[in-house]
Amino acid sequence: MLANENAQATYEQCLWDKPHVNSIYPILEGNIVADSEWHDFPNMDGDVRKYRVYQDKYFQAIFANAANPASDHLLEMKPAERRDDSEWTIWLDNGVYGLTSVFTVTPLLDNYGQVEDWLNRHDLGWEPHENGIQGVAYFTEIEAGCLADAMDRLVWLENVVIDLNKALNECCQSFWRNIKHQSDDMANPPFKVYSSDEIIPVPAEYPRDGWKSRQAVTEDWRELAQKEKL
Repeated sequence: MLANENAQATYEQCLWDKPHVNSIYPILEGNIVADSEWHDFPNMDGDVRKYRVYQDKYFQAIFANAANPASDHLLEMKPAERRDDSEWTIWLDNGVYGLTSVFTVTPLLDNYGQVEDWLNRHDLGWEPHENGIQGVAYFTEIEAGCLADAMDRLVWLENVVIDLNKALNECCQSFWRNIKHQSDDMANPPFKVYSSDEIIPVPAEYPRDGWKSRQAVTEDWRELAQKEKL
């Protein structure tokens, strides 16, 4: 399932604290109407750009380029009873909602299909993202309880991905540190000094192994390319 941009909305929620909300939404210039009704953000693009202070307890904001089932249902929903201060992307596709956030983005690696096989039992999964893939919590109804449950499951996946990205970053740093040492050795060989206009040879590791070649494009590759575009 891919994120459906035609039925997608950004949902933001936090506990109601006027100074804090003013600091996050300077576009409101402190003119926040706190009457539990929806109001428009001023000077913003998009058909849906609403905020609400709900019963002096929660601040909600909803954004969408055009009204759609996801944004419509969010406007009808009471706040999820969570103390999270964050923003989420929510979309509807084939009767199932997806919930994601920027904290679930990670590079695409070969084994993520196997990971998704068991993530599915928690109604979690992966969706394509321009920087790799992103984690998603699925749910079937935009209702405060269902959304709160999806938020909780997504927080778990966010924490997993944050730890994963940290481990990948440490691994990459170690890998490139080793390659740099090899490059340093090539740049500073015994009994030789390179001039500033000389190209220093690359290290001996990772040599050419035969000639590069291209293969015929298969239907599977075309489908993959189309998914990447989406």
